[in-house]
Amino acid sequence: METKPTIETVLERLSAVVSMISDMDSRITNRFDALEARMSGVESRLNALEGRVSRIESRLEALEARVSGVESRLDALEVRVSGVESRLSALETQVTEGFQKVNKTLEHMKHKVEVMTQDIMDMRASLRGLDQRIPRTIEPSVA
Repeated sequence: METKPTIETVLERLSAVVSMISDMDSRITNRFDALEARMSGVESRLNALEGRVSRIESRLEALEARVSGVESRLDALEVRVSGVESRLSALETQVTEGFQKVNKTLEHMKHKVEVMTQDIMDMRASLRGLDQRIPRTIEPSVA
């Protein structure tokens, strides 16, 4: 068995350990670099998403403002429609009353026409009776 001085053996082993640590260090550094590159990519994608979210938020704020404007206009329109409804209701009442008056007047006129017709028929009957009672002295000339 060969025996080397202990210091040389320790130095060789330390050298091997340093070499292993150096290899591990380079692998860890490579992995950290890869992770850093991936994190940089994720960060850039997150920044892009933040930009999109910011644009969407601004568009939503604009949309909310428009919806608020539309709501206020709809409220004003609702008030106007309510006023028109009440006016139409009053107009409908007036028209109904007017038609009732017209119908009543027409019934009254119909009754008057019936009475006049009856009077005319009675007068004709009276004239026929009178005509039959009075002798005709003058004959109408035939031309």
